[in-house]
Amino acid sequence: ISYTTRAKRNMETDGEDYYFVDDATFKNMIQENAFLEYANVFGNFYGTSKQHLEEIRGKNNDVIVEIDWQGARQIRNQLPQAVSIFILPPSLE
Repeated sequence: ISYTTRAKRNMETDGEDYYFVDDATFKNMIQENAFLEYANVFGNFYGTSKQHLEEIRGKNNDVIVEIDWQGARQIRNQLPQAVSIFILPPSLE
């Protein structure tokens, strides 16, 4: 579950769809190096928690992270053994 600074939508649940935090909290988490990757997308921050990822990996589980190209680049820099798959949409139409 990623962290985000965007507003929660009506059908979303905090802690299930995302962890919804304010800008100050997110920026503090950046300073604390709490994210494996993060990006500003259309004016909102999104990030993947290092701690949550390590908890899952610590149980010998593989992890699939659905992120954009910015985050994938950050992960490849930190975890060269990571496997990435890029899915390109068929067209703008």
